[in-house]
Amino acid sequence: MDYIKLVTPTRTTMRFQMVRGDYLRNRGSWTFTPFDAAGKRTLVRYDLHCVPKMRSPDAAITWGTKRNIRGMLKKLRTMVR
Repeated sequence: MDYIKLVTPTRTTMRFQMVRGDYLRNRGSWTFTPFDAAGKRTLVRYDLHCVPKMRSPDAAITWGTKRNIRGMLKKLRTMVR
């Protein structure tokens, strides 16, 4: 994956794009925005656009994405604590 990090006073965005792998296209971003005045909470937005090399039912892709996002968010929480 290639990453680009964009930082502004109000948010941080990390954009990524797959270089090679099992998808024709796999790119997206993580955006982190302060969520409260005290700065103790963060709103996390995850955007993803992927096109698999082989055909799959939409339900299978949705299931796999939801399954993987749980693990990614759990790992993210441990990294920032």
